[in-house]
Amino acid sequence: MFVKIATASAAPEKTEMAKNRLTITHENDTIRLSWQRGQESTRFADAVPFQHPFDEEALMPHFSHNSG
Repeated sequence: MFVKIATASAAPEKTEMAKNRLTITHENDTIRLSWQRGQESTRFADAVPFQHPFDEEALMPHFSHNSG
């Protein structure tokens, strides 16, 4: 899964805007940051372990099977 978190623009002294990009990639049990400044090459940080802090039960509300 690829998750794009933020794209920011910074205004250098020229009339053109430089686009800066920060991305977070979540794959299996790791996340990895990457960033790019303007037209420069993309840079990558090392992947780090990541476990979602919520289980399915916490994310899904409980509904009574007897509702109705």
